[in-house]
Amino acid sequence: MILSVSLTFSYVYIRDLPPVLFTVEYAWDKEIEIDFRENHTFKAIYRDLVNSSIFYGSYSLEDSMIILRDDLFFGISEIKDTLFIMDEGVAFQLDPPVHGISHGMMTYKE
Repeated sequence: MILSVSLTFSYVYIRDLPPVLFTVEYAWDKEIEIDFRENHTFKAIYRDLVNSSIFYGSYSLEDSMIILRDDLFFGISEIKDTLFIMDEGVAFQLDPPVHGISHGMMTYKE
């Protein structure tokens, strides 16, 4: 049991080692925060009133677009795989919409 817990913590620690290029967040009655890392991986933390989830995945940068290589969810809605980098943040689209919201802008976090 102790070995299993140690291995789990070690694995999570190693996944979180690469330096973060930038972080974006979007908050409403739900919240998502995404760290985009130098090694082309991301860590997303989703929170709502009841629970929270952590998603890991990979991405690639193409001009002013971020292409997600793994699924990322905002509640029951999937964030579409192409995000658009803009001066004021990162634009995203949801499928299906949440409470009538089909797209939004994640702001840069300092």
